[in-house]
Amino acid sequence: MKTQKWIKNLEDFDHAENFHECLLSFLINLDHYFYTDKIQLCLTCTPNFEELVNPNAKLNGLNYELLNLLAKRKNFSAHYTFMQLQSDGEYFYGTQNFISPNKSFLMLFTGPIYIKGSYAKHMSEPIDTLDFYYLVSQNDPYNNYEKLLFPFDLTTWILFLFTLAMTFIVIFGLKIFPKWIQNVVFGLNVNNPAFNALGIFFGIGQTQVPHENFSRIILLLFIWFCLIFRTCWQSKMFEFMTTDMRKASPNSFDDIEKMQYKILVVKTSNNFQFYFNLELIGERERPYIGEYPFQTYAQIYRSALEGNFWQKTAFFINDNNHKQFNGIFGKTLETIKNERISKSITASMGKNNLIIYELNKLLNQLIPSGIPKYLSDYGFWLKFRPRDEVIVDTKKILSLNDLEFGFVIWLVSISIAILVFVVEILRFLSRKYFRKLIGLIGFEILLRKILRKVNFM
Repeated sequence: MKTQKWIKNLEDFDHAENFHECLLSFLINLDHYFYTDKIQLCLTCTPNFEELVNPNAKLNGLNYELLNLLAKRKNFSAHYTFMQLQSDGEYFYGTQNFISPNKSFLMLFTGPIYIKGSYAKHMSEPIDTLDFYYLVSQNDPYNNYEKLLFPFDLTTWILFLFTLAMTFIVIFGLKIFPKWIQNVVFGLNVNNPAFNALGIFFGIGQTQVPHENFSRIILLLFIWFCLIFRTCWQSKMFEFMTTDMRKASPNSFDDIEKMQYKILVVKTSNNFQFYFNLELIGERERPYIGEYPFQTYAQIYRSALEGNFWQKTAFFINDNNHKQFNGIFGKTLETIKNERISKSITASMGKNNLIIYELNKLLNQLIPSGIPKYLSDYGFWLKFRPRDEVIVDTKKILSLNDLEFGFVIWLVSISIAILVFVVEILRFLSRKYFRKLIGLIGFEILLRKILRKVNFM
């Protein structure tokens, strides 16, 4: 028996030789209570009921366009047959078949009608299929560690840690300099400058207040710096504590893979008839049922989620798979259902569902050209399109732009500190070496006046 290669991408799917014929058959039940003049059937935009019951009517609209685009992309020809609908009391019955000699595809349904569909694929040889199930939670809450770090963005945290590190580097680095320089920076009466700075950062006050002007300015700058960061951080932390802030939903299927959600992998290798059943009932309820070719199958239900613009799917596996399911996720199905974290997205990397991803790409190309966006709310999707309403993300972290005003004042204070430092150095030098020279130009008198003004603490 010929060994089948694993299908990893769409290019490999183009060279698949394991398909004899694919038949897509739909049984349409039109309830006359939901009947309108225009019925949206299989993504067909405009056919009215007279065209629908006419066996000679040509398929038109979005249905025909999608089939031809898909045929052109995958290099095969699609054949259409359309059977006449027959009335039986309150329901209309009919079938619509799409036959492709090489490839398979799955159409989507829309409209306020009751629809049942089935899809069968006939395999001549065994095929290897690898199915991935991702358990995507619905807007997880932040844990304590994330709440501790999320009030600031990465750039702000880097600036904060850099400034704090430089503070203690300067404190310990000045120990190798002469005593008079330490007295100018730390103050004559300050014995433990590092502990003094640490107390300022944690808001417990200063153990020793320096007497010199420059050291007081340095201390004031560090107090101002710590006050800005502590106030902003505490305000955002209070917001995290008082409001139930949750993480944003994934923006794409790639984001789901990057988040490394827990996964259930099922591998099968057999010849089978692959059946795909779905149901849509009206506009309010949108259940979705899929039967998979496993030894034990999974039932899938899809419904619109409140407050979340990404539609996800809930998986319920039958009793034979409970042990395997619980061993991976660590929760019972009932617990998962109650906690509302059983929203999942499925992707199949085998030959079965790759063409659905291709159809999704075609729809994404067609939607900007005028196709209604609400069509994307139906059907089987590997990537879910956002809804039309604007989603406001409640998570707001502080960046440097939010702290811009405080840092401007801080930089101005640094400039004042540098000026005071220069004045202190000039005063020290004037006492020892340049007293006569500075006295000749009258600078010492001016310097004393300036120092009296600066000595405000």
